[in-house]
Amino acid sequence: MKRNLRIIKKSLFYFKPFKWPMIITLAIIFVQKSSGHTSSYFLGKVVDSLSMSGVEAAVWFLVAYVVTSSVIPVLFNRIRAIYEVRTTDFDIYNYVQKTSLFKSLNLSLGQIRKEHSGFKQDVLRSGESSIDYFHQVITDEILPLISSFLVAIVGLYFIGFEFFVVSLIFTILFVGYGSHINSHIKEPLKELIKRRIERNKVYVDILRSLFFIKFANQKEAATKQLTKVQTDMRDHAEKIWVDFHKRSFVLDVMIVIYVGVIAYFVYQGLVRETLSVGMLIPVFSWVGIFTGSLFQVRNIQRRGEIALSDLEKMFEMLEQKTDLEECDSPLPIVSFEDKISFEGVAFDYADGKKGALKEVNFEIRKGDKVALVGRSGSGKTTIVSLILRLFDTTKGAILVDGVDLRLLALEQWHDLIAYVPQDGDLLDISIKENIIFGAKHKVSDAEIEDVLEKAGIKEFVHNLPHGIDTKVGERGVKLSGGQKQRVCIARALIKNAPILLLDEATSSLDSETEAFVNKAIWDMLGDKTGVVIAHRLSTILDADTILVMDHGEIVGIGSHEELLKTTPYYKTLVDAQNIDL
Repeated sequence: MKRNLRIIKKSLFYFKPFKWPMIITLAIIFVQKSSGHTSSYFLGKVVDSLSMSGVEAAVWFLVAYVVTSSVIPVLFNRIRAIYEVRTTDFDIYNYVQKTSLFKSLNLSLGQIRKEHSGFKQDVLRSGESSIDYFHQVITDEILPLISSFLVAIVGLYFIGFEFFVVSLIFTILFVGYGSHINSHIKEPLKELIKRRIERNKVYVDILRSLFFIKFANQKEAATKQLTKVQTDMRDHAEKIWVDFHKRSFVLDVMIVIYVGVIAYFVYQGLVRETLSVGMLIPVFSWVGIFTGSLFQVRNIQRRGEIALSDLEKMFEMLEQKTDLEECDSPLPIVSFEDKISFEGVAFDYADGKKGALKEVNFEIRKGDKVALVGRSGSGKTTIVSLILRLFDTTKGAILVDGVDLRLLALEQWHDLIAYVPQDGDLLDISIKENIIFGAKHKVSDAEIEDVLEKAGIKEFVHNLPHGIDTKVGERGVKLSGGQKQRVCIARALIKNAPILLLDEATSSLDSETEAFVNKAIWDMLGDKTGVVIAHRLSTILDADTILVMDHGEIVGIGSHEELLKTTPYYKTLVDAQNIDL
């Protein structure tokens, strides 16, 4: 119970901006539903009037029946529909999505990068849908249910006290036993949601790999992989819900007993003439509403448990603490003036490779063009990640102009860096919008043309049917790998930051284009500071300083010519790529 209340309290946070629209909506619903449920009383009075008071009295009760059963419900239903469209129907879900996005962005860049996007998408979508469900269930089910229940229980009280007492006793027994059943499915539901997330994650992975799966003729293997997680989830779900429905059979028996007891009291009322024939209509109408309300309570409880479990998972993800320790008063940094120093830096990935870096010491001075080389897994990308402060060092410190990077305002530090990862992300917007995305100044058309030229993509872009306004598709799917990377390079160049980091940013380009783009990048750097990871050593021969990495350590540092003389491992890398010296 405490767990449910805690989750509901967190969910109510999302409804705060819409408090008054929801209160007004609930008032409209209450009038609409209460009016409709009282109409059976007036219909009963019509019957009694025809047999006792005459036609004239029956006419007035008939008018009251028409007004309460049709006019008021229809009118208030239309008013409610228009009001909700204008105030809450779309705005609540949009607010939930934006709030979830803002909370997700509070995580560190390292946490954001390592989370599986299919996992995040499934958890957030399910949680957001659950909050939207609570909005819908409050307005479409809970308040109508309360209105129906109140009209039925109060009406039965005025017709006969015994009807009221029996209904109240059965309500307590029904809801109490229903809550007992729910307590048995809470933990199994958590496991079910985990399995559902795993199923959806596998499904997303398969969809992303459709080209490879079809090309490799692995349709059967992919289907088998999906079927396995689907079956695993289904078997667990079947076990939960079969047990749930077996236990719920007791509730069905309760309803049958309740209706039987009410029928007995009706019979007694007719025999003793304490109940008129006309009042049979509202009694059985309200009994039907009452039993329907109890079953509706069960459905809400059952679906509510699922929604609460989804929300619990979403809140767990959104309430993660960032794994970067932020100081209370970070120091501002508006420019890069001297150097970046790695002093005794060691780094272990929290849930991955240990010893990714081992006691690394080096400096990158302002204006230096530094290249990082080494085999895969040697620590090159880890160095770039630490400069970006995706993670904090396990040991040692990174100093920027003599100040520990952990003491600096992170957003301001990122403003000084343009970064091109190995697999850059593009939004499903136009090429132009992707290029200027994140720029801190108003970008002119001449600047865009310049970076298109430097990135070697100008001719391609202008030959597209819609030119630079062409949309790139989800994750840049409408572009080739090389075209996508060149758009990312253009985006980095337009930022005009004093520090440029490139993590194998030209790896998807052919040799000729890569040579062209790399020359443009080195020429463009000018007095900027550049750190480049390149898989082809021929592209970094003109670097001021080359750091040779192996198993998390720097095994050589110097210019190309110096390293050929002093570092055999570097000579081995050069020879392996048949570089013409």
